[in-house]
Formats: sequence, structure tokens, C-alpha cells
Amino acid sequence: MAGTIKEFQGTGEERREVARFLADFVRRGELSNPRHGDDEEAHWEQRFRWWWDENPMCRPESPLGFLLYAGEQIVGFNGFIPLDYAIDDETVPTLLATTFFVEEKHRDSVLGMLARLRRLGNEYQIIDGSPSEPMREILGKMGFEKEDERYQYFFPLKTLGGQVTQPILHQFGLSLPLGHSLAPGSYLAVTPEEVESFPKIRDGKLRRSLSVESLQWLISVGSEPRSFFGLCDAQGQLQSYAIGVYKERFGLKACMLLDSCDFTPEQNGLENLLSFLTKDPESAGVLSGTDLITWSVLDSGERPKPAGLRRGSILHYSLPRHRSACRRASVPFESDIPLL
Repeated sequence: MAGTIKEFQGTGEERREVARFLADFVRRGELSNPRHGDDEEAHWEQRFRWWWDENPMCRPESPLGFLLYAGEQIVGFNGFIPLDYAIDDETVPTLLATTFFVEEKHRDSVLGMLARLRRLGNEYQIIDGSPSEPMREILGKMGFEKEDERYQYFFPLKTLGGQVTQPILHQFGLSLPLGHSLAPGSYLAVTPEEVESFPKIRDGKLRRSLSVESLQWLISVGSEPRSFFGLCDAQGQLQSYAIGVYKERFGLKACMLLDSCDFTPEQNGLENLLSFLTKDPESAGVLSGTDLITWSVLDSGERPKPAGLRRGSILHYSLPRHRSACRRASVPFESDIPLL
């Protein structure tokens, strides 16, 4: 059954209607793997505040999503979270796709919604970092690129044996030797405000723009607790950073580094940062009771294939037509998952 597609304006009444639709969608069992709070309108309204009101990269002209109507009733929604990326010093506006919910009997309208998204792709980079299996197939047919495989590494802390256990994991390819090449005066920032400056990288690659404000936003959103870790040189310039999100499973508490970047020419900044975190976790700002740290990398093909636990990648992206030949400095979790 075809419906009417409209641009989501983000007004207060629209938000309430969408929050009600999304919560009802989950309560009816139409979402296969719901997260905590997905069945509550208040949680969706909080997420909207995170994505649009508190987001320093959301501007008045930023597209926020599409609504699908059957008559006067909302039967589908596809949201966007505005982000800023850059090639050298030039900004490339980006939309992170989120929350593509369409009632089953109206799914013949999905292609119409995706066609509108594709038109936005003439101006914006579009990222979909957590599509469902059927959506991955559709994105491939639409010409979206799929990122390389993801590999995960584990760094046990004191409760799991710490530096005694890590070499054993390393033998099985599940951990990595950590760096010890810190320059004199290097320090660990545990809040973005402690970072004095950001390096200027001009390598022709597309990567997310960073500022104190954007990092503050990234550590203030999301349902799980999180920590900021920033390795700075003696002048306060950021060398690498990671944002850890804490999750508990099988009785273990893990700090999962869901956002990270290495700015060092040698690309050893994240290994040095992890060395900081594993040697004295609590002084480094890791929450008490954390058993291990996990870190993922993409197999970019630019260096030997990494060992590690192969997780696969579900990151898809589409570049604006005039940027189609550019290279990306991709990271594993460019998705809405840390923002839910």
C-alpha cells in the first residue's frame, strides 16, 4: 500500500507523534532486536534532543528525516543525524542515517523513501552504519560503498590478569603489543576541555571534523555511561583519542572503544593511549570495576591483514557525486549505535 512521503520538520508536535509511532512499532514486535528504552516514547524524545537540539553540527538547514503517511497516520520514519566531515580544510556535510522504521504492510514505499535519501546524497555524504540484512542488500544496489572487515582486540585489566594475561591473548591473535614511545611531557586528558589544540591533517582523506564542542557532545549522549580518553603532547595537542562506552555481558564489564582516532604520523598513538589505560585504569579515567577494554580496527588493505577476532563490517556510505573519487579515513563505528 503506497503512502505519502513528507520531509520531517522536527517541530514539537511532529516529534511527539514520531516518538509515539516508534514506541508503538517496538511494542507490536516489529523491531527484531530492540534496545532498552525503544518501547518508551520518553526515550525517543530524549534521543531527538541529543541528535538535533544538543548537536553542535545540526544547523537550521540540516535535513532531519522523512515521514511516511497513510492518510493522516504516520506509518514510517527515517531519521538523520547531521555531522561534519572534512577533506583537509574543506567541510563535507554529512547525514548519519538512523531509525528506519516502516510498518510491514507499507514497505512497498521504502524504495520511495530511499530515492529521496539518494537525492540528498548529491549534496551530503550519507552514512548508514547499522543497517539490517535486507537493507544492506538494498544499499548495495543503490551504489553505497561497504567498508572493509572489522577485527576486534581485547585488553584485560587487573581483574582478568592484566599484563600477565595479555601476552597469552596476543599469542592467539586476540590482543596487540602496546606502545611505549611517549614523548616527554605527554599527558592524558580525561575531558575534552583539557585538550589545547587539534592537529591539522592534510592528506586528502575524508574524516570527521573534531572540536572541543563536538567531543563534549559525543560523550554526553547515549544511554550507556562513557569516558573520554585523549593522549596529548607536551603542548596540549591531541595525538589520539578514544571514547569508551561501558557494557556488561556474561558477568564482565567492558569498556568498548566505539570512537577513536590516531593523529600521529607513525600511527602508534592509539597503542600508546591503550598503554596508558591498561597500566593504571582508574587514574586514566576508566570506571571502577571494568574488567577489559576492547578496540576494533578496519582491514584497510594498506598494511598486513590484522589478526584479532573477525567481526565483519556493516558500515555503508555514499559520497556526494563531486567527491566520488575521494578516500576515507574510516573508523569501525561510524554509526548511530553510540548515539542511541
